[in-house]
Amino acid sequence: MPAKIRRMSFREKVPLREIARRTGLSRNTARTWLRQTETTEPKYPKRTSPGVVDDGADRVAWLKALPLAQTADDYGTLLPSRLAASAD
Repeated sequence: MPAKIRRMSFREKVPLREIARRTGLSRNTARTWLRQTETTEPKYPKRTSPGVVDDGADRVAWLKALPLAQTADDYGTLLPSRLAASAD
């Protein structure tokens, strides 16, 4: 992101306020990144808490082991044609 901000500022001559609007960052953050001499991406710590999806993953893991049904008959459902045939 700092490289993108620098490119917008120096090559495209986009004002700081417009850079902040386009990127969703505050003007102070954009200004700080423009003033830095090194353009390294910020490193954020690895997330340690599980996400919302991770909580339910173990509860539905058994679904992955089930074979996929190829037709409606594999599910054991009655199709309308079978209903008519069974009524006779």
